Amino acid sequence: MQGGELIHHTRGLLFGHEIFLDTIFMTWVTMAIIILFAYLATRRLEIVPEGMQNSFEMAIDFIIDLIDSMIGPAGRKMGPFLLTLFLFILIANMWGLAPKLTSPTNDFNTTFPFAIIAAFSVYLVGAREKGLGYFKHFLQPHWLMLPMNLLDELVRPCTLAVRLFVNILVGEVLLHVLYNLFPPLIPVIWLLMCVLIGVIQAYVFTLLSASYLASAFAEDH
Repeated sequence: MQGGELIHHTRGLLFGHEIFLDTIFMTWVTMAIIILFAYLATRRLEIVPEGMQNSFEMAIDFIIDLIDSMIGPAGRKMGPFLLTLFLFILIANMWGLAPKLTSPTNDFNTTFPFAIIAAFSVYLVGAREKGLGYFKHFLQPHWLMLPMNLLDELVRPCTLAVRLFVNILVGEVLLHVLYNLFPPLIPVIWLLMCVLIGVIQAYVFTLLSASYLASAFAEDH
């Protein structure tokens, strides 16, 4: 804790704008871990998976099951996108649980771009699957609903980003407070709770992203 901050960020300037250098660094570390994990898990594929290959296949099966339940078999082509989204958020959520580290996801500058990507991927997939006719749903059930439908689309990424950002930030703030005020046992209990929260938030973000993508594959759009 420095300068009265519960969550301290290392600041820098880029083109005259203040940025959080630790967020950028931990984001790159997280991406490197995912790439390394994928490489090590797939470099020597075995018929009976073990170790990293087994963990990677479990993650793939989890995403496929999620897609089948939320979108249907046609949505499996979005598997790599949703798997990457899930793994990144899951790993990123955990960094702040280590001393002197912060999670990229406790910074709104991380969660909001991810929410924008998740939201706009729906339009790209919808246009690819159904052409420009996909966008006619903005005029349903009547063209007078256009402003409300547009507002709903704008609110989606905002709520998606804020939910993840607030849950991770609050969890880390409380963890810092407990470490300073209570014996070790209580912070350890909350640490385990934060791990659970991190997993749940990664799942919820991916689940909602899949539910948004479902509209791009729905027959009635």
